[in-house]
Amino acid sequence: MLSFPCYTVYNYLPKQFRLLWHQTLDEVLRYPELPKECLNFDFYPVFTPLVASQRTLGSNVDTRFERVISDCIVTETWPADDLSMRTGFYYALMRFFTEPLAEGDKLVWFPKDKTDKAFCINVLKLSCGDSTNQSVNPVHSRPKRDYRWLKSEVRMEFRILKLVDTPELVAYLQGV
Repeated sequence: MLSFPCYTVYNYLPKQFRLLWHQTLDEVLRYPELPKECLNFDFYPVFTPLVASQRTLGSNVDTRFERVISDCIVTETWPADDLSMRTGFYYALMRFFTEPLAEGDKLVWFPKDKTDKAFCINVLKLSCGDSTNQSVNPVHSRPKRDYRWLKSEVRMEFRILKLVDTPELVAYLQGV
């Protein structure tokens, strides 16, 4: 008789939220909703080796480049199935994206729903709808004055720069 090993629950962390900490603004932003899709990240950044092929006179030569954590670009997506995200959260993300960091400061991403590790990141792109034409139109019309939800897909792309010492972050968050 075959026996299969028992697997633990995939998401073992009890915390179902993510944080962004902008050190220059000295603000922590908690995600009110988790993104529906997160590319190139699970419990740790997912990056594969880059293989370049070159044709020679006699055959082909493949060169393998080992990649490091700073090669990983993570994309968080809030799709526009019905409603994507809260308008206020989008504008808070936009503020974190547009506000320059002071020298030595970092933007720290802490995905507590996936891991107990935090990462320094550099936001590359934040878009609502089309990346060149932002479609930040709330669901309801102006007379209703209900600006709570966006109806276009929101995507945030960022590069993971390095791992952050988590006790330093936890000590800061407990002081907030």
